[in-house]
Amino acid sequence: MTNFAVVIFDDEEAVDIVSEKWIIKKQEKLHCYWPRQNVVSRAKRHEIPDPKWPLYPIRIVKYTELYEKAKEYRDQAKNDSVVESNDSDEELGRRVSRVPKRLADDSDYEAESEESIGSAKKKKSNAEKVMDLPKLPEPPQSISTPRAGRKNFDEMVGPPNLTTPSTSRRIATITSITQSTDETFKKNVLMKLDTIVENQKEQLSFLRRQAANHQPLDFDMEDMFLQPLDAKEELDDLEEKLKGTDFRKNIIKYLSVLGGPTVKASIKIMLRKIGSNKLWSSYSMKGRKGKQSFKKLILSRVIIRSCLRVHEKSKESIIETEIGEFLKYAPHRPGGTKMKAVTIDDSIDDSMEEDDDDTTEDLVGLDI
Repeated sequence: MTNFAVVIFDDEEAVDIVSEKWIIKKQEKLHCYWPRQNVVSRAKRHEIPDPKWPLYPIRIVKYTELYEKAKEYRDQAKNDSVVESNDSDEELGRRVSRVPKRLADDSDYEAESEESIGSAKKKKSNAEKVMDLPKLPEPPQSISTPRAGRKNFDEMVGPPNLTTPSTSRRIATITSITQSTDETFKKNVLMKLDTIVENQKEQLSFLRRQAANHQPLDFDMEDMFLQPLDAKEELDDLEEKLKGTDFRKNIIKYLSVLGGPTVKASIKIMLRKIGSNKLWSSYSMKGRKGKQSFKKLILSRVIIRSCLRVHEKSKESIIETEIGEFLKYAPHRPGGTKMKAVTIDDSIDDSMEEDDDDTTEDLVGLDI
């Protein structure tokens, strides 16, 4: 159960009631959050403090579960000349009768203060009735020094100033730290919001393109790619079919529907759907090092057209680069011609790091 705490505010030597949730330890010193309005009602509800509330250094007098009991401890601490801590008997300081500056605009606190003052007056009146002692005669007034002189002296001197230079420096330091923390927090939140907005725009654009591309095909393409092509002869048959205009258009529609959130992801999905790593191990983008040239295939143009339908702002050079990267690592992936027959734990080496990054991007795309 959350307790109420009767605390002394070091900067003002004022006593008040706060929720236990408002107390934190900062730089080996206890501090307390303090709302600018509705202090009493918020303390009674044990409201979670807002980081924007100002912080004040404090000392704890007493803990209690009941608010009424806390009010008694507070009034006792205000009336006593020396307030004792709950954990030690050290002198904590004398009471200050004026209302602290942080409470000047709080109507909630003023209402409770008036209630406490009225209760105190009532107790005093009852005490006077019980102790009905005779009044002592007043001393004669001094002729040379009128009563007005004391009043003029008080007005000239003014109330005692309890703010010391060291206290002012501590308050300025705390205020500076709080403002700096708030500014950093605001910047981080705004940066994250900008990132979220950009991601939402990209996802919305991707979904719109997918909806636009999701048109009925002349035949079911899934029947054609139930299994990825595994031999060069099968790829040659596909090349013959791609010479037909209608078939080529249907393939472009089908592959664009399969496209991912990025160019890299789209290339990976399309090429894995069409062929196996064994097949792509024999190809490179320009046909170097004894490999077949993928760029000379009709399929190369089909893949590029499909990607441009999904990623309208992309360029052919970027798409060709991603195709080349995919073909470069195909021999080292499962089923590739250079895949080592090792255990699962040892199967991922440095050459596979690029492929792992692709897999992570695919997972992000699926979450979308």
